[in-house]
Amino acid sequence: MTETQIREVLDRATGDLSVRPDLLDRVRAGGRRRVIRRRAVLAGGLAVLAAGAAVPLSARGRSGNDLETAGDLAGDPQFRARVRAAWATAMLGFATEGEPLIRWAGRTPAGPVAVVQQASPVAGGTLWAEGFVHAGRGLGPVHLSRWREGSPMAVLLGPRRDVLVVWDAGNTVSLSAGHTVDAAGKVRRDWERIGPVHGGVLVRTVAPQAGDVRLGLREDGNWDESVPLANYEEVVPASQENRTPTRVERWLPGRDRAWPADLTQAELDTWDLSFRPDYNDNLGFHPFTGHFRWIVRGAAPDGRRLVVQILELGDRRRVFWMIGTPDRPHYAGELDDRYATGLPRQTTLVHIRLPEQIGVLVSAPAATLRYRAGAGPWLPVNGDTALLPAAASRVEVTPRGGNPVPVALV
Repeated sequence: MTETQIREVLDRATGDLSVRPDLLDRVRAGGRRRVIRRRAVLAGGLAVLAAGAAVPLSARGRSGNDLETAGDLAGDPQFRARVRAAWATAMLGFATEGEPLIRWAGRTPAGPVAVVQQASPVAGGTLWAEGFVHAGRGLGPVHLSRWREGSPMAVLLGPRRDVLVVWDAGNTVSLSAGHTVDAAGKVRRDWERIGPVHGGVLVRTVAPQAGDVRLGLREDGNWDESVPLANYEEVVPASQENRTPTRVERWLPGRDRAWPADLTQAELDTWDLSFRPDYNDNLGFHPFTGHFRWIVRGAAPDGRRLVVQILELGDRRRVFWMIGTPDRPHYAGELDDRYATGLPRQTTLVHIRLPEQIGVLVSAPAATLRYRAGAGPWLPVNGDTALLPAAASRVEVTPRGGNPVPVALV
């Protein structure tokens, strides 16, 4: 059964509910909130006006046609006509029902903005497209993301991306101006409640966010969900290719000594820091670098459980390890030359010397490894990831189709 078929089954089975559009992702990931949920899934161009829309799923529907437009441009027929024309262009290819509803129309430091909703009939319910139309210039394509009905959304406007417009949809919304990483590697934010407000829309000038979005937005009380940024792909720059392999998930030899085969997924997840909100920044906006995952599980020489993990935060990488217990993760700092060496053929060797003479974790995906201790002979490594003895002083990496490269282990 494909993912699309599974989603259709879930939609039919929950036809009387307002369903979370990321339900399948939550079931599959054990409740992990991934930044991927903010990614745009559709794009189309507009010449003069640009709209960013969120499309939430609801089987209950609502008329809402008697709701009045708020905002200081609510009575401007010319602006409303331009908004409807732009919205009609953005919705080409979608089955729509009724007229688009302009919920708010007002002036901002970045130019006039409107919040628009429109129904789209589907089997067993109604899709509601909700988004912004901005009468600025040069804002690029339309971005559509699927979100449930009544969910807040935001957009960053202006050449410096310093005008924040938030549609709170009657919900409590909080803003964080920036984040820090503390000595334990945890992400910290201070929050200020900014909504709900009269009319549903808050306009605020913020520090310039062009090139580096520091702010965060959350919907309080609803699992502290992130508020989607409608023009995310325009605002958040694409990350430069990182030296780190984007996916490493390995079990070291001898896993049965510490990790029994009947270990439940929930128990396993307690050893994965990506499931812990204080180590991620699900409420912020960072460059999307792909489905990054780097985690190695195994056992220390004395049989204790061992996990070494690299967590991403935009294009930054943080190195952690847990030994014996998941309750006290050790933060070793950001991934840099201490822990990673770039090699030919786009190969990266990760080398992390662990405490207590546990050994040196080495990993170079798809490469062949050998190691030596002092002047001793070169010894082969089984696989591309291994825990070498603490006495190991050098490792030799042979990329696929390349030549051997020795690397000192400090």
